[in-house]
Amino acid sequence: MNLTPLKTTKFGTTQEGDNMLWDKIQKRLDEYNLTVYKLSKITGIRDQTLRNYKTGTEPSFKNICKIADALNVNLDYFRD
Repeated sequence: MNLTPLKTTKFGTTQEGDNMLWDKIQKRLDEYNLTVYKLSKITGIRDQTLRNYKTGTEPSFKNICKIADALNVNLDYFRD
């Protein structure tokens, strides 16, 4: 039985240590052969801010829109 606490975010419920949003971003980065640095240049979002999303910080609506545009997905892509 797994007793790892669940964390609920705007982008889904995950176990502690999981980050569904970042997994989806990383998947698209891999598909487009992009790095976090390159995504930061495309979106104008600091690369450290993007790395914070990897550790669980939730992006602002403005930033998630920029990321969605850069990765050629609609906002629903980031929802469950």
